[in-house]
Amino acid sequence: MPAPRVRDMEMEVLRYRPGLSGFSVYIYTQNGGCLVPHSLAELEAARNKLLRQFLTRGDFRPGTMSAVPRRCGRPSCHCARPDGAGHPQLRLLRKVKGKSVAESFATPAAFRKAAEEVTEFHRLQDLTAELTAVNEQICRLRPAEPDAAGWTEAEKKRLRLFIKKSHGKSKRFSK
Repeated sequence: MPAPRVRDMEMEVLRYRPGLSGFSVYIYTQNGGCLVPHSLAELEAARNKLLRQFLTRGDFRPGTMSAVPRRCGRPSCHCARPDGAGHPQLRLLRKVKGKSVAESFATPAAFRKAAEEVTEFHRLQDLTAELTAVNEQICRLRPAEPDAAGWTEAEKKRLRLFIKKSHGKSKRFSK
């Protein structure tokens, strides 16, 4: 059975457990099963491994591949019949500046090449999701640097303004 992909699971830190080398994090799937506890060193090694995988990615492009039936316009063709399936028009659909753009391919070879590039893009997205999940766990585990100085006056002022603004927007605190 293949390992579950990151997009198929909900990753959450439900509890910290002190381990021999600092803290361990338990990652749970949607069905509630525990995968593996990870220490900070193990997570950093996993992150480095994922970062190396970015270097092995080939050509990629975003989009979705589709085959749309179309009619050629010749009256004697099979596609001109009312129940005719039409000829497949192979397309890459993608967004450019917020607008949908369709790119057609004249040959099956060009379509297959584009399909491989789109598949590689989806692999890159999965890899990015895995890297983000691992890095999020590292951020949760890594302790904050102790700060003896505390809050600066500028930070205190910004915090007071933030609290004042957020209380003004909330119905619970406004009178």
